Amino acid sequence: MANAPVTADLYLFPQQGEFFLDQAYAVAAITGVGAGKSRVGAVTLLKYLVDHPGALSMVTAPTFPMLRDATLRTVFEVWPKEVIAPSGWQVGTMTLKLINGSEVLFRSTDDPEHLRGPNLAYVWMDEAAQSSLEAFRILQGRLRQPGFPARMRITTTPKGYNWVFDEFAKEERPNYRLHQWSLRDNPYVSAEFLASLEESYDADYALQEIEGKFVVVGGRASFDADWLQILQGRGRKADREEFLPPEKRDTRTREWGVPLEWHQYILGIDPKGQGKDRGYAILLDYTTGDLMGEVFGQNRDASPLRAACTKLALRYTALVVPETNGVGAEWADRMMEAGSRVFRRPRRDGEKADSDAFRTRPYGWNTDVLTRPLMLGALQEGFRSHRLSTPNLDIVHAAGSWDPEENPHLPDILSAAGIAAAAGRLLWGELGSTVLQAEQANRAPRVVKYRLGHSPRPFPVFGGMR
Repeated sequence: MANAPVTADLYLFPQQGEFFLDQAYAVAAITGVGAGKSRVGAVTLLKYLVDHPGALSMVTAPTFPMLRDATLRTVFEVWPKEVIAPSGWQVGTMTLKLINGSEVLFRSTDDPEHLRGPNLAYVWMDEAAQSSLEAFRILQGRLRQPGFPARMRITTTPKGYNWVFDEFAKEERPNYRLHQWSLRDNPYVSAEFLASLEESYDADYALQEIEGKFVVVGGRASFDADWLQILQGRGRKADREEFLPPEKRDTRTREWGVPLEWHQYILGIDPKGQGKDRGYAILLDYTTGDLMGEVFGQNRDASPLRAACTKLALRYTALVVPETNGVGAEWADRMMEAGSRVFRRPRRDGEKADSDAFRTRPYGWNTDVLTRPLMLGALQEGFRSHRLSTPNLDIVHAAGSWDPEENPHLPDILSAAGIAAAAGRLLWGELGSTVLQAEQANRAPRVVKYRLGHSPRPFPVFGGMR
């Protein structure tokens, strides 16, 4: 019968459902590969077109082959064929009409200028991180079909700290929303498939491709050269310098500024190996983003460096984050015994509170293939957003001269700064985003425990359309 309703029983798992329900102007789903982002993109578009007869929308992919072989295929797999108008699919013009008059234009973004022209109500950019910022901007300018609420949706696996990060993840913006989930959250992915990827990918690539995290893959990182040049001009002599013990000059503390009431301070420490290398600690004012304190030690005995770090931490009531790998294993206990507040790390995905690893080493920072990208990413984003600043020219010079192709490991001074920046980001969010109240000044920050999991319960989408 002509007036019989078309029904569709479509289901989403919870992470997809949160994206589907979000009614903000611009919403991004940033996920690992195979995590169901294209499926939820197709379902969300269909719901909009069902609810808004006559709407004109556009679906894009970075290239025509990707559009044809992935995005378009997903649309035809997910959408009930009954919603498509007779002769609604026109392969010559790459357009699709629904029985209620809504229409979809399928386009690639390889030449953004070709996206100009139509007035649209809805845009879905699939694998958006591989498209350009210019394409995104042009499509934003086309969201002006009269009488329809404008909606921009992007689904993608991240690709470093590119424009997707800047638009959706760098900071909170009105009517912009970010939803991230891992391939592991998809209850329909087999353990065998996941294991095959884990075996093939290195740590950085796995964080991007499986977990859907913004990371720098393959050591191609470079800090913001223009901002480092500005910081070079702002470098100055320390306001305060102290040596411990005073009769020797092996362990030095330098400060640029003084403790300020109600500010959050965090001290990242890269301890020295016994009799082997240098040790650094960097003090970060997380309220302002200033790297404004440093402890440097090269004494064969690590105790003067630890004593200087303790003294600086107590002076600023700083949260202490010592690296606990190898020779640093005893630092957390020693500094707590001296009265310092020490960072209690979040449990890792699947890590139980009574596990040996967490029970024996719950404090401090363990640098490994999973946390090293967090350190580098926090530094890179801090310099890139200009929220991270320092008058310490040693940091500026180390950041400017480090070549990750020649040396994949951060220099000690940047490692200490990265520990402080990454730990602060886990605890308090983005640099400068802490809301400080007088009564909270001396209270230890709350640690968020991150857990990974999913619910296999289906998420109902919609009933039907006429």
